[in-house]
Amino acid sequence: MNAPIAHRRPETVRELEALQQQERAGAGDAPLTVDGVIRLLQEDIHRELIAARLDSGGLSAVVDGAADDDERAKDRAASLVQAWRLDDETQWSRYESPGIRWGIADVCARIEPVFANRGWHLAEPPIVGTLATGQVSAATQKSSHGAPLVLIDNGFFKFAGAISQLAVFASHDARSSGSFSNASLQLMADLAATQTVLNTCLYLFKRATPPQVASQVTQIVQAVVTFVIAHEYAHVAAGDLDAHPLSGAIEAAARRAKEFEADQRAFITSVESAQEPEMGVFGPFVYFAGLDAMDRAAAAYAGRAASPESGSDAAYPTPFERTVALLKWIETTPYVSQLRSAIAAASRCYHIVLFTWDQILPSFWAAREEMSAFDPAKRGSVSSLPDADALGVVAVLWQHVQASGRRTQ
Repeated sequence: MNAPIAHRRPETVRELEALQQQERAGAGDAPLTVDGVIRLLQEDIHRELIAARLDSGGLSAVVDGAADDDERAKDRAASLVQAWRLDDETQWSRYESPGIRWGIADVCARIEPVFANRGWHLAEPPIVGTLATGQVSAATQKSSHGAPLVLIDNGFFKFAGAISQLAVFASHDARSSGSFSNASLQLMADLAATQTVLNTCLYLFKRATPPQVASQVTQIVQAVVTFVIAHEYAHVAAGDLDAHPLSGAIEAAARRAKEFEADQRAFITSVESAQEPEMGVFGPFVYFAGLDAMDRAAAAYAGRAASPESGSDAAYPTPFERTVALLKWIETTPYVSQLRSAIAAASRCYHIVLFTWDQILPSFWAAREEMSAFDPAKRGSVSSLPDADALGVVAVLWQHVQASGRRTQ
């Protein structure tokens, strides 16, 4: 991991930690402690063990191995804490899981040299951390003393992994057979059901990645994460947090222009920080495809048609509009010749992800009422068994998909 270009202010880290605790309190969760973070890591590992057993031997394998899973999770967590420990708690939040903390530090250390080489000046690097919103994006704000904070929704990393798997699996299906496998369709169905109905994909069970495409999935995940965090860095470097507010249509046009410019810098960073620049190209397109699909799922759940375009008077562009604007900009750069095949493949990937959603849409529409039984907003309370709710809502949707006859053979 490269060294960061500058130190963060410890007082900004403490402010991030206060925000993290505040977000948890607002959600009705108990305050986190450092020991509590370790327990969360153990729970994540426990879920991975269950998912691995489901993939390898079904429900019977889960039952047979349950007795030893607690000890395995504790031992694995202790090993990871020792391997991932970042000793300087003045630079990173103590309330991030060790894996997330390491991942954030790693991606920041890859972004910052690109910004330095490009002359995109950072008065000080932002403090980067997660908030327990369950959502799948990121935002930048100022701390109370003016330092930049990049706040990542804690559902983002699970979302990045799932949508990257889907992009690879569905693209392989399209090339090999011209139709989508049950594995690809079920991954889209599960992602849409949990994110839309439960308002988070945090409890989505992980899917196994075949060894032959594991490296490709890992690189796309890295590209997605780099793109999203670099987009927020771009806002910091451009001084967008210090911009004076405008009014009406002028403000909307200015904000849209800033988003497009931040996407451009984030694309450059994703490409230039990647081990294989061709894989860095996929970051924005896979992420935008996932956001677009989730927007369409949200519209379907609300019983309305989706609109990929927001109109020029909207303050924030849609994922589709960001994709179109980025492709138009790429056409004016040397990347269009240097990475032509990768750009074409990434653009196709965007459409392939949405094609998988199109296969799910009729079943999703038909299942809306049944799925709403798991909706915490309609139920009026947050469930104490979110894993069970996730299992229930994905089962309802997948039963409708199977009944519709849209399975591949």
